[in-house]
Amino acid sequence: MKLSRSIVTLALGSAFLAKSSLCEEAEPSPTDPDLPSAGAEGPAEIKDEPKPEPEPEPEPKAKPRPAPAAESGGPVGRVLRVEDGIVVLIKDPFGTLQLGDRVGFRDALGDERIIGKVVRVNNKTYYVRIQVNEEVKIGELAYRTPSEPTGRLVLPVSSDYRAQFDLDIKPWVGLNDSDSGALFEANLRFRLSERLRLSAVLEPLVPPVGATPLSFEAYVAPSVSFKLAEMGFGVGAGTTNVNPWGDPQVGVLLTPILRVGHEDGLTLRARSSAIVYGGHALFASFRADAAIPVAYGARLLAGWGGGDSGYSYFEIGIELLLVGNGQRGSWFGRGLLGYGGAHAAETDPTYGTTAYINNAGPYLALGVSRRF
Repeated sequence: MKLSRSIVTLALGSAFLAKSSLCEEAEPSPTDPDLPSAGAEGPAEIKDEPKPEPEPEPEPKAKPRPAPAAESGGPVGRVLRVEDGIVVLIKDPFGTLQLGDRVGFRDALGDERIIGKVVRVNNKTYYVRIQVNEEVKIGELAYRTPSEPTGRLVLPVSSDYRAQFDLDIKPWVGLNDSDSGALFEANLRFRLSERLRLSAVLEPLVPPVGATPLSFEAYVAPSVSFKLAEMGFGVGAGTTNVNPWGDPQVGVLLTPILRVGHEDGLTLRARSSAIVYGGHALFASFRADAAIPVAYGARLLAGWGGGDSGYSYFEIGIELLLVGNGQRGSWFGRGLLGYGGAHAAETDPTYGTTAYINNAGPYLALGVSRRF
């Protein structure tokens, strides 16, 4: 009986020991590096924090709105002043213009009569370029327009003057054995209608100088004028100082006239003349004069002419619009440098020989024109 109790007690002790060892293996060691030591705090719990909302972008400051562009046909300003082909406009607050825009001025019926181009924009004014013979009034209302300018430098609008008077004086200085003298030219021109013109011309008059006699060509010429051309025919009197008779003579002058180009723009005028004397028609002279516009109211001039009537010339110069805009009341001035004079042939009655006489030299010519 005692042996049985001893075996049971031994078996129970072995089981207890085995259980204790299993529990020790299951429990973690306090020195396990994977576990925090006693008294140490574990890692902080990571929580998802809400992201801050982005701050709203500040609204851009509103830029000042530019004034709206002037509508076609709408007013853009009033005329403040006019000077040398520039119309100065006071700006209209309800519209703007840019360089190159076109501006029109209307007549009493509302039709566009003059159209210019904006050449300068200032804070309170516009500068609008117009051409010769175009006229606007102070205080006149201006409108924006898509139409092309009415006038151009080489092709301006036509003037409505009723009459024009031209006068040129060309005094030459005789060189070497030549005597000094002067050529005079005058022209009175009437506009009888839109197409018909009538001119009374002295072109030229050369008083006697030394041994050279009087030389002149004077005529009256009706003509038909168009914008780009004019044709006329003059009849008058003139001299022939170089002829088969050897002595100066005066006869009937016949002269056709042709103009190509605009009268106040780019133009070329040519005229030839013949003298009828003793039943013969003799060559008298030929002349050609050109004008080239270079700026508002300014043209370069060039001319050449002469012949057996007893004169000759060659010149270059400039013409300027001094007063006005090319219409009635305007004044033009001319300055020219040239070379010219008088010549003739005389026959010695004793020996029957012919002597040629020439008096010429350089000159500075001045001229004026007035429109009525």
